[in-house]
Amino acid sequence: MKNRIFISLIIILFIKSTIAAFAQTTDGFKGFRWGTDFSLMKNKLGLILKETSGNSKLYTSNVTSIGEVKLTYCIFTFYKNKFSVVLMVTEGFWNIRNLLDILKEKYGDDYDEFELLDTYLWHLDGTTVGYIRDKTKKVATTYIRSDSLYQEIQNDKKKKAKEGAKDF
Repeated sequence: MKNRIFISLIIILFIKSTIAAFAQTTDGFKGFRWGTDFSLMKNKLGLILKETSGNSKLYTSNVTSIGEVKLTYCIFTFYKNKFSVVLMVTEGFWNIRNLLDILKEKYGDDYDEFELLDTYLWHLDGTTVGYIRDKTKKVATTYIRSDSLYQEIQNDKKKKAKEGAKDF
């Protein structure tokens, strides 16, 4: 009887942990969904403005790790004050490998090898995750972006390019 209860508890914990893992949806990062207003994230993530380009703003953050992986920096991008991209840079062999292990565990194995780069790209429902490791350095860059906001940015860029082309 005790074995059945123990096994039942293990199964319940496994199911709950699986549900919790999927509750950390690919619709965002660190509990913030794509499109979340900047004002809701500013203080919680210690966001500091670093760069502005049109409607896009890049902010550094107080996010310094993912699990045991130490991040060199973590940048959040907002488009029209809506959360659209997170960019993480890691340095050092173990940080790079450990972050890749986390990404593979969460999203599966999808690999392309180039002469100077290792790249992984995952297309999920409404989100794209990319991992790029420079083989000549011990540096890897990971980005997670909202596909719908990325498309909006691209459409706005096309409109601006058409307007600019009228001046020629």
